Amino acid sequence: MEKHEAEDEQKLMSVEKGQIITAMQKQIEDLKRRAEQDSLLLQGGLRYFNENNSQPPPWYRQAAAIIPRHVYLKSIGTTLFISLFFGAYFYLLKDPAYPPTVMPRTFLDHLIGFQPLALPIYISLWVYVSLPPALLATRRELYGYGMAMAGTCLVGLIIFYLWPTAVPAAHIDWAHYPDVDFLKSMDASGNACPSLHVATATFSGIWLHHLLRRFGAPLWILLFNWVWCIGIAYSTLALRQHVAVDVLAGLMLGVLAAYLSLYNRQ
Repeated sequence: MEKHEAEDEQKLMSVEKGQIITAMQKQIEDLKRRAEQDSLLLQGGLRYFNENNSQPPPWYRQAAAIIPRHVYLKSIGTTLFISLFFGAYFYLLKDPAYPPTVMPRTFLDHLIGFQPLALPIYISLWVYVSLPPALLATRRELYGYGMAMAGTCLVGLIIFYLWPTAVPAAHIDWAHYPDVDFLKSMDASGNACPSLHVATATFSGIWLHHLLRRFGAPLWILLFNWVWCIGIAYSTLALRQHVAVDVLAGLMLGVLAAYLSLYNRQ
């Protein structure tokens, strides 16, 4: 009797072990399937292949598949980063540690006249810098990008602290241009060199170019990206927010930061 009971227990244990092993195998298969999906996203979005030509989906569908991923991290992280940056930026702007150095005008500054209509493209920076993180697929990419952008801004803020700079007086009656006057009241002439407006636009432009090419975006989209980036840089001169030396320094900082951050990903 006891022998039969022992055999029954062994059979029951064998069945339970088999069920456990089957469940574990299913979990492993699910994990593998999720890992494959993340791998596809890293290659430029979910790849839904066509039976006839095995072509990937259009670039905009790949982008649309990635944008909703980690949407809360992207939106909250971007907002928090911009808020912290502005806090440090305006603190240094209002309380410079040393007397600001007035940056010199160059031939290019005299060549480009004051253009108040450049204000919308100047303000569009805050939309522009939000695009690269929106097109990143994984948390690892988002954290890496955020650290690189934070490092770029930190370098600029350290320079502002150690070497405060300001743009020369424009000798323009801003009362005739109330929108630009409001901008001037918020963002005074300090924190001039390097132009972080140009540095962050350049950094974002290079990253956007990299991501759009990964999606297989057409040439006109790549060109539009660079027209937008150049327009932002140009607007800093047209609104007398910066001089050419500031723009050049910001350009160098943005290119260097983007190159290092993308090189470390390879």
